[in-house]
Amino acid sequence: MQAIPPSLLDWPRRALAFLGRYGAQGFALSIVLSFALQRFSGAVKPFLGALIFCFVAINTMRADWPALRRLAGRPWRVAAALVLSTLAPFVTVAAIVAILGRDAFEPGLLLGLAIAAAAPPLVAAPAYALLLGFSNALPLTLLALGMAIAPVVSPLIADVIVGAAVPLDRIALMGRLAIFLFGAMTVGLAARRLIGGAWIAARSAELNGLGVVLFFLFAVALTESLATAAMEQPLRAALYLGVGFGVSAIAFMLALFAWLPVDRMEAAPLAITAGLRNTGLLIAALGVNEVPPETFLFFALLQFPIYFAPQIVKPFLRLIHGPAAEPRA
Repeated sequence: MQAIPPSLLDWPRRALAFLGRYGAQGFALSIVLSFALQRFSGAVKPFLGALIFCFVAINTMRADWPALRRLAGRPWRVAAALVLSTLAPFVTVAAIVAILGRDAFEPGLLLGLAIAAAAPPLVAAPAYALLLGFSNALPLTLLALGMAIAPVVSPLIADVIVGAAVPLDRIALMGRLAIFLFGAMTVGLAARRLIGGAWIAARSAELNGLGVVLFFLFAVALTESLATAAMEQPLRAALYLGVGFGVSAIAFMLALFAWLPVDRMEAAPLAITAGLRNTGLLIAALGVNEVPPETFLFFALLQFPIYFAPQIVKPFLRLIHGPAAEPRA
């Protein structure tokens, strides 16, 4: 029996490495190309929670622990950054709701805004920082700390936003978040211990490519809801999309300009963690099939600023930082 050529067995690794080298473009293209597989959206949607679990586990496995330990030597600075990254989206949403009043929002959209305000940083935030040419040490630290406090802080923030307009069981949400997050982080730490940090570092491009693939599957799971809304409720879809971009942009700008006087090179990575939030984590904790359709639609449309963020903010950051905001090799 003829042996399989090693080059044939090696093609998945090389394909992932190729995707990883063009991560910024890959994230943007994945949500566009996902509509070609819309027919499979219903089959992938039940696995949204599993995809988010994988995101958290892989990010924990890839964490730069020496860099995290170095940042631990500046506890007050890290604490201030954590407070800013947590408060920026909360203040943004709270201000919008306070100005317009809760009655101006249908319950599903109000819950979606609460999730956007309460979610921890996006698991891809450290990767985005690297793609834009910055260190990922601060985003990694804020991501780890943000996920650690999420089971307590996120339900409280969400409850403040929705008030009595949307029933929300804070205790149940705290428990679900704790089990989900700490379970994923435990898997990630166990995987790192099993395969070793050197192996992980040597396959950075392949793991970046795997992240693009997971994001693509994540996008496929959302396409059915997006396509249906675009056809049947185009004005609502456009409104939700505009609100999503607005919340992300305002939170990003608040954090960026607040931290620029402190450290110019840390401001953009911190702003990424403030403007891009892991809303899928709260959707998974609440139950993909349990949230109102309007909430899921807002969550789905909120992925557009996330997927296009590297392409959108790169020219803006180049004006502020010059060559520093160029992707690293």
